Amino acid sequence: MLRAWVRDGSGALPEDEVRRHQPSPTPEAQRARAERQLGWILHQRGRETAAERHFERAGELAPLDWTIRRGSMPLRGENPFGPAFFALAEEGANVYPMDEVTPTRQSPE
Repeated sequence: MLRAWVRDGSGALPEDEVRRHQPSPTPEAQRARAERQLGWILHQRGRETAAERHFERAGELAPLDWTIRRGSMPLRGENPFGPAFFALAEEGANVYPMDEVTPTRQSPE
């Protein structure tokens, strides 16, 4: 189906079917994303102490979110391939937590 879709647009799932497979973020995940973004904006403006608080809060709200936690490592002065990275992987953050994102929806078999 993927090859047919790339080649000529055929075989694509109908929009309602695509939406059925898309996970909806929990309120906590949405808040974590907002906290991480605020941390990024503060970091860009040189407000490292304030940024750190928001990066920390984002990680608390979404402890298994790889993008939020690992993605902020370089901004926080951590090596994203160093000890903090391996500790994060040990926590299981490198596995996408589908059940946390959509707790009311069953995972596909």
